[in-house]
Amino acid sequence: MDKTLKYINGETRCFGCGACAAACPQNCIRMKPDAEGFLFPAIDFSACFGCRRCIRVCPANALPPSAPVPEKTEFYLVRRRTEPSGREDGASGGVFTALSNVILNRGGAVAGAVWTADFSVLHSIAYDAEGRDAMCGAKYVQSDSSQVFEAAAELLREERPLLFTGTPCQTAALRSFLGRNPGHLVTVDFLCSGAPSPLVFREYRRNLAATHGAELTAIRFRPADSGPRIEVEADFSDGPPYRNECGGDPYCRLLLSHMIDRPSCTDCPYAGAGRETDLTIAAGRHCRNLPAEPPPPAGTSLVLVHTAHGSALLRDAERDLEIRPFTPLESDRGLLFVSGKPHPDRKLFFRALRRRGFAAAAEAYTGPRTAMRKLRSGTLHVLRTVKNLFLDRNDGMNRN
Repeated sequence: MDKTLKYINGETRCFGCGACAAACPQNCIRMKPDAEGFLFPAIDFSACFGCRRCIRVCPANALPPSAPVPEKTEFYLVRRRTEPSGREDGASGGVFTALSNVILNRGGAVAGAVWTADFSVLHSIAYDAEGRDAMCGAKYVQSDSSQVFEAAAELLREERPLLFTGTPCQTAALRSFLGRNPGHLVTVDFLCSGAPSPLVFREYRRNLAATHGAELTAIRFRPADSGPRIEVEADFSDGPPYRNECGGDPYCRLLLSHMIDRPSCTDCPYAGAGRETDLTIAAGRHCRNLPAEPPPPAGTSLVLVHTAHGSALLRDAERDLEIRPFTPLESDRGLLFVSGKPHPDRKLFFRALRRRGFAAAAEAYTGPRTAMRKLRSGTLHVLRTVKNLFLDRNDGMNRN
């Protein structure tokens, strides 16, 4: 994997989007999980003939410069005119449903993240409301988007409308993969606070099932009646359901601490308003502290419009939406576009996960930092720094 990353983007960063694997004409790139469960590309160099398409489509090679909020970005508080019917409307208060209805009614399709049978998260394409509804709801784990890019390109070649939703890096990856900006494509991202480890989520599910002594049959983050809070709800094949607030659930505590984020998320180049998407949706919890008058009611989302294309879609969905212009204060804009900082105990947590299992690792590393934890993480950081300096020195000597 290290050799692959050096070849594709100079090992600067990898978002795990899978655009390189989808673009490879030889199918010699596979997305494989690393020791922390994050997907990275691995090239079979014996089959590679050096076309360099993987390099051209990698969004890390075309990163936009960080910039202040551009003047063209418009802010709106948006809410469904009718109350969301339930969990299927998800955390965005029904905005995604209203936008996608416009596209589906035009004979188009919607791309987004869905749960699989084993509770992994995968990007897929839906052509009707039933398939679209499977995409609704919060999924606090990184999705595998590598299988959707070519299908999206084929739809656009047929000149069918497509609404593509995903994290900022996934939508940037689609743009890089296409190499153009089709007029019938609308991209929607969301304010993302980091992509959590699929491995940690899998171990959390196993721990839930073992604790309840029954098979996990459903899991929901931020169910319909939870309001702006992060909550988790799970159903089992036998026995009562599980429900807990973020402060009481170990996985939610790990999420909020940024302990289990993908490494590239701690310095996210898309954590700003100058995005490569048409629209950005922020869930209602981002509206709680905004100085709006009158205060936004429950179920309100913050929608950022970046392009005329995005503005047109939002207006086409206005029949189903209450749309209210909003101007955040300069001090509030920073709160909307901040990537998580690397947690100092991150390496210690993943080591404990491998050695002691999810429950013990989460219990040990989601509470207040003790003096011993600070000492251990500091020592580990020094040892890692010395090791990297030694490797860099040897690498330089070998090149000479």
